[in-house]
Amino acid sequence: MKGIALFFLVLLLPMSIFAQSGKSALGIEGGPSLIFMRGNPANDSINDPTIGFAGGIFFQYNLHKAFSIRTNIVFERKGTVASGKTWVTDDDGNIKGVSKYKVNTNFDYLSTSILLRATFGKKIRYFLNTGPYIGYLTNLTFSTRWSDFFPDTTVTDTNLTKRFDTGIVTGLGINLPVTKKILISCELRNNLGLYDLNKSFNMGQLKTNSTNLLIGLSYMLGE
Repeated sequence: MKGIALFFLVLLLPMSIFAQSGKSALGIEGGPSLIFMRGNPANDSINDPTIGFAGGIFFQYNLHKAFSIRTNIVFERKGTVASGKTWVTDDDGNIKGVSKYKVNTNFDYLSTSILLRATFGKKIRYFLNTGPYIGYLTNLTFSTRWSDFFPDTTVTDTNLTKRFDTGIVTGLGINLPVTKKILISCELRNNLGLYDLNKSFNMGQLKTNSTNLLIGLSYMLGE
C-alpha cells in the first residue's frame, strides 16, 4: 500500500509546479454511476447493471485556449447485481417456501486518469475528453440480501480477482462560469475496462464498465 500511495502522490506533483502559472485549475467532482461487469456471456445473462458512485479531486493544466491536460484521484465503486430465488426445504425434504435473494458485488477502486480535453464555446464552454485510466482495488465485497428464511451476509475478499484495472475514459460535458476563477461543470463520462480481472483461466473474462454523471467545482490557480 505504501507503493500505491507514493504512485498517486507523484501524480499530484504537477500541481506544485504549475500552480503559479495562471494556466491551471484545481477542483472536486463526484456523482452517481451506472455500473456493470462484462466479458463472460454466462455471467452477463444473470447479472444486471446497478448504481455506484465516484468522487475525488482533479488538476487541470491548460495547454492552449482549446486544449488541456487533466488528471485526478478518484474513489469509485464498480460492480454488478444478481438476483434470483431458491426453494427452501426442512431436514425431511419438505418444501417450506421460496426465498428471493439479491447479491451486490462491489469493487471499490482508487483510480487515476490522464485525459486530453478539447474545449470550445465562449461564455458557456463545452468539452470532450479521452485518455487512459488505472485503478487499484481497495475492497471487494459480496453482499447478499434474502427475502426470508436466511440472514443477510456480507463477505469481503480482495484476493479473488486481480488488484489492478485499466482502460479508456471518454466523456463530454459543459462548464458554467460562476466568477472569473470559479467554474461549475457537468460531465457524462464512461470508463471502459480493458483488463481481464479474473484469476481463473476457466471462468471466462471479467471486465469493468461504469458511466458517471459528475458534477464538479473548479478554481483557477495563479493570476
